[in-house]
Amino acid sequence: MLESPAARTNRHLLMIWSCLETPDSKGTEFIFATPLCTGNTVYVLVIPQSTETVNVTIFAQTQESSEILPGHVFRSKVHCMELEWGQVSASVIKLFSTQEVILYVEYSEDNYLVHPVDSYGSCYSVAVATSETRNSSYFVVISKYNTTINITLSEQLMNQVVLAGNRTYLSGSMIYVVLRENEVFSIQCGCNLSGTTIISADNVTVLAGSFNMHDSNYHILEQLLPMNTWGQRYMFSKNSWMSENISVIIIGKGPPTMMTIFLKDEVIQRNLLDKEPLYLHLQVIDYVAIETNFSVLCILSLDTLGIQNERHGAMIVITPLALFHSQLYFMADAGSIRLDLILQEGTNNNIIVNQTNALRPFERPLVSVWGMFLVPNLQIDSPYLVETVNDNRYPVFSSITWRRKNSSRIYNVGMRITSIYDACVKTTPPNGGNGDGIDNDCDNRIDEELHNGKDDDQDGLIDEDTVFLKDIEQNVPRKDATYVLTPYQEGTYAMSASVLSVVISIVVALLAVVCFISGMFLADRLRRAPILRPSRVNPALNT
Repeated sequence: MLESPAARTNRHLLMIWSCLETPDSKGTEFIFATPLCTGNTVYVLVIPQSTETVNVTIFAQTQESSEILPGHVFRSKVHCMELEWGQVSASVIKLFSTQEVILYVEYSEDNYLVHPVDSYGSCYSVAVATSETRNSSYFVVISKYNTTINITLSEQLMNQVVLAGNRTYLSGSMIYVVLRENEVFSIQCGCNLSGTTIISADNVTVLAGSFNMHDSNYHILEQLLPMNTWGQRYMFSKNSWMSENISVIIIGKGPPTMMTIFLKDEVIQRNLLDKEPLYLHLQVIDYVAIETNFSVLCILSLDTLGIQNERHGAMIVITPLALFHSQLYFMADAGSIRLDLILQEGTNNNIIVNQTNALRPFERPLVSVWGMFLVPNLQIDSPYLVETVNDNRYPVFSSITWRRKNSSRIYNVGMRITSIYDACVKTTPPNGGNGDGIDNDCDNRIDEELHNGKDDDQDGLIDEDTVFLKDIEQNVPRKDATYVLTPYQEGTYAMSASVLSVVISIVVALLAVVCFISGMFLADRLRRAPILRPSRVNPALNT
């Protein structure tokens, strides 16, 4: 059992931005891009999350529709929609489905998990892994609605020049862009663009990657998480089909952040400064766990090993532990897969493989970190179906390594579809609330305490600011919502029932004393007043 020595804090992070609610698409609407697709074969992999027949429609240069039968996946080549670097373009692809699906975009080297439109955000920080072989980077901003975006280039670009339109920009420069509905703006640079911030008036999504200018076919990419879904705890389990040398990129926003990295035989501590990405090159045997005192974004860069031990690059955005989902349903294309799970002990017998074999991971010794158990290196045979039982309520994280012939890649299935909305994590003080975008009190609403004035998660504070203010299962009209966190503010203390009863008793007693004194004063006034005696009128005297 490995316990974390890192101290916790109630202090709030100074961060102010505006967000717009987006109706929950329930994982049926996606907008994505295919950067560097010229000369590269790009596929979409659609995995239904329903036992019903699913109809899928893709809008690119042409429209394509397909029917996915229960127990099947849909994999199709997509038209290359090449971006115009430094320019605004309409090079987007849209996908709609009749039921909830998981969507991956696959390149020859890497893939990325496409987030549905309802999980878009308004604030991002770019983090991307570069190396000697992939020394250039890019990011792509994709809009669903008309919006304006402000891009502040990283201060660490030094003397590197970024081209956008007909202008050149240096480190720290600001770029102002207007995007209409379903448009993209993209920038590439022979440098590392990590630390660049993107703030939008309306919700957008951001894709980032790295490549070699001389051979862009083998590049790595991933869709980034918006700031309101960053976390303080991350964990990743590694199997034997992954390289031991793993690069970790961590970026935060706000005060200096204390960080502890746990490996099997080593504990590393670092400090993370505002707007300065931290790069760590680690030798990972079986897992890496990261804990910070402020929310951060965490990205891994590693190689997967093919059948002939050839290396294929991959970039992964890790899901925070707070957003681990209780439901998992994954189907792989033909090939071999290895499954790595991170589970709570109660998940036993809740994982099903290939519809027949119940997975019993706790029948063997397992590594435990923060009460989560690592279940690595599970070899799965055809038909490559992994799922949880319908009533599972325990958080699950999984990465699935797939390989066939000369290909291998990692499928990240941690934050599935709408978990930004339906994640429900029972936490204890001081870990609950604090405007973290999670339904901590499990009442089917997110961060509403400041609106109803109640201590819903019973952590002694009324401290949850609003990110998404809506019922989770209800489509609502889009409206403004402000996300405001104040620095070093401990929150407004809430009264428990016992404290409230004592306060009421004291108030009643004080009122009784005031009434008694007022009564005595009134009686004294009456005693000192002139006496009014009754009189009789004799009619005879008036005659």
